[in-house]
Amino acid sequence: MAEIVSYGDHELQKLKFFRFSKDTDTCLVFIHGGAWNDPANTYNDFEFLSKCLQEYPNLQENIVGINYRLSPEVKHPAHLEDVFLAISTLVEKYKQTKLKLVGHSVGATLIIQLLDYHEITRSGYQNAKESKSNEEDSMPQVEVPRGLLQGVDILAIYLLDGIYGIPSLLVEYPVYISFVSKAFSNEEHYRDATQVSSKRIGSWCSELQSHNLPEITIVQSLDDELLSFAQTELFTGFLARRNVRFKLLVDSLGQHEDVYKNRKLVDIIVRN
Repeated sequence: MAEIVSYGDHELQKLKFFRFSKDTDTCLVFIHGGAWNDPANTYNDFEFLSKCLQEYPNLQENIVGINYRLSPEVKHPAHLEDVFLAISTLVEKYKQTKLKLVGHSVGATLIIQLLDYHEITRSGYQNAKESKSNEEDSMPQVEVPRGLLQGVDILAIYLLDGIYGIPSLLVEYPVYISFVSKAFSNEEHYRDATQVSSKRIGSWCSELQSHNLPEITIVQSLDDELLSFAQTELFTGFLARRNVRFKLLVDSLGQHEDVYKNRKLVDIIVRN
């Protein structure tokens, strides 16, 4: 039976253990999407995928999902701080030091932000401070020790129909400002939220040791009705310019909210 534990005081700061054994230190971690604000998207999005993965006898990893606080109650970088705190709980309390990260939509966004956590959060708070809005004045900054991820081996990263550059997203889909404005204060705030579009962030994987960079698998469904191939193309171009190795898998995997329920994804995770 799945177990739910807290990593913070908020009702959404929860981890769900779909499978856990203290005898292994390797963990498959799921981060859900939902445009930073949709309560319909939770760690339960991965219930089906988790059950399918557990059918493979040779896959012994623990399987965990992360919930995080949502907008408009919080704004960037609070979502990212929650993911970092959740992972720090897995590392420090549950001794999970070998991780495979799976993120869907903005869950994929959160994963790439995680790789430069301190730079992204510092930039996020600086942009919030410089904003004309006072919404962020009471937003506490969570301090997490620098270098925590350097004690963790991130074995693999799987990015499913992700958002990688918010300015370009809004050029293609102007109506998406409806949810972007809930999570960010202004253009600079969302521009500098990822390495792909930031004018402040020049790093890539600064939280990890350079000789221990994870294998990145980028997945894009041809049937996604909410995100075209443009975001994936933007990100793969970003990685190629930095000579970062990655795998790109493009297939008919269903619409946006069907991707993480497709059995083909099970094979991708097991074989890659």
